[in-house]
Amino acid sequence: MDSCDALGEMQKRLFDGEEFIIPLSKAISHPFRYKIMIFLYSKARSFQYLEQKLIIGRTALSNHLKHLLDAKLIRKPERGHYISTENGKLFLKIFLDYYNKIKVKELNKAREIQQLYKPKYQKAGEFSSFHVSNPAIYHQSWLSFLGAFLGVLKSHNGKWELYELGGMTGYFFITNVANNLLCPSGPTALSKYIWKSMIKQVELLGIHIQHYLDLVSYPSNEQLSPKDHLRALKFKNWVIDQLKTTKNPIIAWGIPIPEFGIINGIQNNQYICSTFRHLINMEDDPVFFEHLQAPGGLWGYSLEIQEHFGQEKYKEKWDLNSLKLGLKFNTETPATEGYTNGIQAYSEWAQNLESLSHTESDYHGNSYVGACLCEQKAGLSKYLQSMSERYSGKPQAEYLHLAANEYQQVADILQKFTQIFPFSLRGSFSSSDRKKGSGLLRSIPPFEEEALKYLQSAIKFWNLE
Repeated sequence: MDSCDALGEMQKRLFDGEEFIIPLSKAISHPFRYKIMIFLYSKARSFQYLEQKLIIGRTALSNHLKHLLDAKLIRKPERGHYISTENGKLFLKIFLDYYNKIKVKELNKAREIQQLYKPKYQKAGEFSSFHVSNPAIYHQSWLSFLGAFLGVLKSHNGKWELYELGGMTGYFFITNVANNLLCPSGPTALSKYIWKSMIKQVELLGIHIQHYLDLVSYPSNEQLSPKDHLRALKFKNWVIDQLKTTKNPIIAWGIPIPEFGIINGIQNNQYICSTFRHLINMEDDPVFFEHLQAPGGLWGYSLEIQEHFGQEKYKEKWDLNSLKLGLKFNTETPATEGYTNGIQAYSEWAQNLESLSHTESDYHGNSYVGACLCEQKAGLSKYLQSMSERYSGKPQAEYLHLAANEYQQVADILQKFTQIFPFSLRGSFSSSDRKKGSGLLRSIPPFEEEALKYLQSAIKFWNLE
């Protein structure tokens, strides 16, 4: 049989097997069903065990199990327990064999490229470990940019609090949500202009910041490519160089998920980190240098403390800049594609909550954005009130106080929202909760509109001094 005959025979068998193969592929195509198959590969598991492991509702789990039972990939050896069938095990083995072959090809290709560029990266290969002598601890915040930067500032005896850094950078003024989705990316899916402006504000504190900016998402595809390997290696070299030069922690994006974290050292090609994970009772395990998840690109910030670090004489400049920046973020800065920012974001969010069909994983996005914005607006109220007290007796003080009151009203509404939707990785949406939540969100814009008017008046009187 020649190659053409063999190809024809293979095609015929694939077409003949269509009614068998496609239902099996569909049955295992959902991430939860894939995980269920893995849990049941070698041992019978109870319904309660799967429910706890997957953090999933009973109805959803029952539906996933039914798909797998109908496809005869799992069976019920006894009431309430499930285990993989022989066909199910074979199906997983086929997938694993395919995965292993692909990974071996990728690894060999990456090694070829690494050998090609070996002289360029020799230094990194010889480097084993380095730890800063004064490690920073991620500061408690829903907004990882602030949590990471504040952690590093406090490691240098910086006396700022979260509400001050969030207000001064303009971050607390921002309201940004995804269009047609309940997605957790809103608080970080900001324009390059906003990130650049906030970094400049941090530099006003008396800090020189070295940037690493690779503005292509990492990894560029689902599978790590040889080019991605080189990008990760290049970033690691920069981290090593900055750690050794400044002896200060590094702030990085995408470590270990799309959030900011602190790198305090490197050992055996792993970043020694402090991240949000320790705030939710997770171990801050080292992160292998290739295992970053950085949509938007590989970003790194290395901080060098200057002589005028934190000097009070610059405070008025920080204050006025933060108000101008906050207004600009709300009224003039275009949102990134696929997002809505400013006051109109509340209407988009309410519409999404009210009208879209939701899965349990959507609950995470909704509750996370709620927690972030509650922290932002409560912190902003505190920031403006403290500013009002600092300028007591000056014309702008009264307007700052009035704006602080309006933002406190917003924070109170968002606090009620977070009580309806407390933060969780998964949860359920009842129609009554969705209606209550969207009603609360729709009630916010008038308060923020008044607050922005007061801030415009404060700036006007400030400029007349």
